[in-house]
Amino acid sequence: MKIYLKIFLIILIQANFILPQSIGQIALLLPSELREPDSVIYNKMIDDITSFELFLMQSNLNYNVIYTNELKDYDFGKFDILILPSSFDFNPDDFETLRQMLSKGTGLLSIGNFNVIEDDQKIDLYKKLFDMEFLEKNDFSLPTFTQSLHSNINEFITFESFDLLLSKKDKNIFYKTDDIRSFSFGCVNSQEEYTTSFFGYTSSGRFTHFGFSFSKILSEKSQVKKFEKFLLKTFDWLKKDSGIRISVSESSKKQFLVMIDLSKGLLNTDKIINKFKEENYPLLLVSEDIKKLKNYFRNYENNIFYGIKIKSVSDVDSIIQTQKSSSIRPNFLLLDDNCLNERDIKKLSFEGIENILVKTI
Repeated sequence: MKIYLKIFLIILIQANFILPQSIGQIALLLPSELREPDSVIYNKMIDDITSFELFLMQSNLNYNVIYTNELKDYDFGKFDILILPSSFDFNPDDFETLRQMLSKGTGLLSIGNFNVIEDDQKIDLYKKLFDMEFLEKNDFSLPTFTQSLHSNINEFITFESFDLLLSKKDKNIFYKTDDIRSFSFGCVNSQEEYTTSFFGYTSSGRFTHFGFSFSKILSEKSQVKKFEKFLLKTFDWLKKDSGIRISVSESSKKQFLVMIDLSKGLLNTDKIINKFKEENYPLLLVSEDIKKLKNYFRNYENNIFYGIKIKSVSDVDSIIQTQKSSSIRPNFLLLDDNCLNERDIKKLSFEGIENILVKTI
């Protein structure tokens, strides 16, 4: 069976004139060396790419196949998602093009381990992109390890929790996420500190990474199906572009207001606040409970803004009463959908709340 799959893949990636590929918003990115069937990299990657292409076709997803030396020829907005289906190394020029595509809003899905070659040294791709901490494990005394996948942050990607049994063949890279711009999908061998699987943001782009290919999964078919279903959910998430372009320019930072919602149950809230403060972004901390804001006011005082969330305009009087008895004075009011009437706006303005944000769907 495997022989036929390899023959099929050769036709698919080398003879576009035989099987014309559908034009879509997804692209598989392959190293240009793969055009040579006799190359060493060809034999290493063929099974991984075959498995992933079959998954895409069975999921009825259209996609293009492009090569690293062609990246610079494409318009950065052409693809919603760029997929790296198997481990390989980038040269500096191709890496820079990839980085620019991410900064312009393209989503990245990577499967395997990736490096950037600089001065004859290999630098981990995610270390290079986001300065992520990682640990390389080459201990083959145990032939397998377990990656647990669970949905910690339901606001982003929700899915059914499950475990995958993975082969330790080849090298294994375990990462630490920072819960600010990168978030873990779960842990390795019950060690909460490390993971092979994570997601996050860069500028307006989004990324998800899995440090294993389909060929390394040893779990039963039902677990593989859960992983495939989960992958499709990440596709939907990766396609969403917030439209916001975070800039390193100090003048641009003044145009942004970063809102941190305490009611979302975020992990390491202080760490998130301090990170954005270090980068000089104006911060708005919001909660439905003014007492929660008081706890942060003790630490940050007037160095950040504070806001109260209300679910209905009938809460206005109770908000005012609570504020009068509190040492903290919120600067903002957040509404789910309904605008306030003129009377309520004047009442709030008299109490010093003159900035009203309304959430629209």
